Amino acid sequence: MNGENKVHHIQEKVIHSIHPPKRWELILGIIAFILGFFIVVQYRTQKDLFHLIPTRQAEEMASLLKEAENKRLDLERELFVSRQKIMDLQNKLEQEKNKNISIGEESKKVALLAGSTPVKGPGVIVTVKDAKNGQEGNASLVHDEDLLRVVNELRAGGAEAISVNDQRLVAISEIRCAGPVILVNGVRLAPPFIIKAIGSPEMLYNSLTMSGGIIDYLKLLGIRVSVEKSDSLYIPAFSANIQINYATLINKGE
Repeated sequence: MNGENKVHHIQEKVIHSIHPPKRWELILGIIAFILGFFIVVQYRTQKDLFHLIPTRQAEEMASLLKEAENKRLDLERELFVSRQKIMDLQNKLEQEKNKNISIGEESKKVALLAGSTPVKGPGVIVTVKDAKNGQEGNASLVHDEDLLRVVNELRAGGAEAISVNDQRLVAISEIRCAGPVILVNGVRLAPPFIIKAIGSPEMLYNSLTMSGGIIDYLKLLGIRVSVEKSDSLYIPAFSANIQINYATLINKGE
């Protein structure tokens, strides 16, 4: 019996081993399969993500670098434009400065010619007096034409400013006789007549004292005249009122 029981027990094990799996075993198998599948998918996804993260970071860095480069180029262009504007402004300022300097120089010339400002500089002093007592005749007296001749010689010699007894001579100045006196700028003057002229002392002196010139002519008439050079002369401004009733300025292009 014992032998038969053993045989029977072995047969039951064999039959049980080849018996189809029960339902819960099948479900467990399916669940295990699904879990395994998800584990594999998750592993691969994470692996792919690990590869993607550096790539994305590199792309972001490249984008940032490109944006920074574009900004740098924009700033360089703005800097170039700003420098150009600054250079243009500097050129304009320089032109205005030169223009103002030119206007200033022209104003000085106009003021000098108009006699509106006092001047100083080297030149000559011419003293003209009537003949000594005892000499008779109208020719021995100093006349307006005598002074005009002296003034004209000084102008021809390059005089830049002239005065007669401190009366500044300008374009509208008159020198004319009025009885025993001479009128200059409407002011009565009597001898001695002291004529000052600013310019080259050598040229002015030579223009007056040349042989057969105005000094020899006046001395021939008996008029006393002397010329001396000076390193520093002062000539006052024109003091009379100037009235311009008919002349008008002409603008450029008219």
